[in-house]
Amino acid sequence: MNIIIGLIMVVIGFVLIRYTLWFVTNFGRIPSFEKHLHSFGGTFLFYKLLGLLFSFFGILHMTGLLQPFIGWLLGSLFGPVFPGIAQ
Repeated sequence: MNIIIGLIMVVIGFVLIRYTLWFVTNFGRIPSFEKHLHSFGGTFLFYKLLGLLFSFFGILHMTGLLQPFIGWLLGSLFGPVFPGIAQ
């Protein structure tokens, strides 16, 4: 099941990257990304980065490394969830 969900996430990421122009023409530009990314193509960059993140997390999910990665990424922020259990 992890492989199927991961593949779906990778396909969504690919579609977001490949058909960015279609998304922008059908959904319009996002003014906050145009302003904060300091470029006229801020919306395009947002869709590309979103697609890259979907693909990255999809690959992590397929390989079973999503939970360890999230634990590593946010572990120092929240600390150990169960202090009595050695990690």
